Amino acid sequence: MVMRRDYGGTWCPPPRRWWMGLGALAMAMACVAGSRTGELTNPPGAAAQAGGDAAQVLDAAPEREDAAPAVSPLIEPSAELLAASDKPKPKVTLPFDNEQLERIYAVQDIVAAASAAHGVEPALINALIWVESKFDRRARGPAGAQGLMQLMPKTAGAMAKRLGRKRDSYDPDFNIHAGTLLLSRLLDRFEGDVTLALAGYNRGGGTVSKWVAAGEPLPAGAQGFADRVFEARAWFERLPSRPKRRPASTPKPAAKPTPSTGPISRVNPTSAAL
Repeated sequence: MVMRRDYGGTWCPPPRRWWMGLGALAMAMACVAGSRTGELTNPPGAAAQAGGDAAQVLDAAPEREDAAPAVSPLIEPSAELLAASDKPKPKVTLPFDNEQLERIYAVQDIVAAASAAHGVEPALINALIWVESKFDRRARGPAGAQGLMQLMPKTAGAMAKRLGRKRDSYDPDFNIHAGTLLLSRLLDRFEGDVTLALAGYNRGGGTVSKWVAAGEPLPAGAQGFADRVFEARAWFERLPSRPKRRPASTPKPAAKPTPSTGPISRVNPTSAAL
């Protein structure tokens, strides 16, 4: 379709040279536009990046002044946080009076020896003694349990045979070794489960084994006993060492009177007789 514009007179088509010039101009403009488009869509190095590791190209983030850095800087702790970390931890108040502390410290050498001999931590031994007898070596339970770790006579006899010792449940050394040996055997029986071992100490290992085999939870009494021992163990883990006693001061001997070097007053025998 030939378009024409009416200028108010007779129209005639433009000469052929004019059409050729117009076509050349259009081609030149198209080339310039194409080259600028290529510069915008294909920046230098883009073809090489695309031909290389595509994952690197896709993972590359645009570089902007407000873009987050590749590695976040370490957050410096505030002064308040540093000050709080330097504060000493609050002291745990131990529920022992002076008399009880004396009884506790009096048997710590035995507890340490029993711990080494039977492989039970000292804090757990102390906690069990505390729950059972409050460190009263003469304690006797209503069912006949005796001594610091409240051993029944039959159980104490069995432990005495294993220890190769004479049974004396009111002797702290025997009682602590026998009770610790019993607890050690229960820990082995229940594969290191301290809760079950403590329940077995309280109710008997055979009874606890039946509960475990039946998939039954520990009764409230047995579980409560174990919980009290765990609470006491936390106290004994914080038990300070026994303060060293200062030796009693020996009174100094009275100083001997020093003979006087001054003039000696003599009594007139005559006046004295008067």
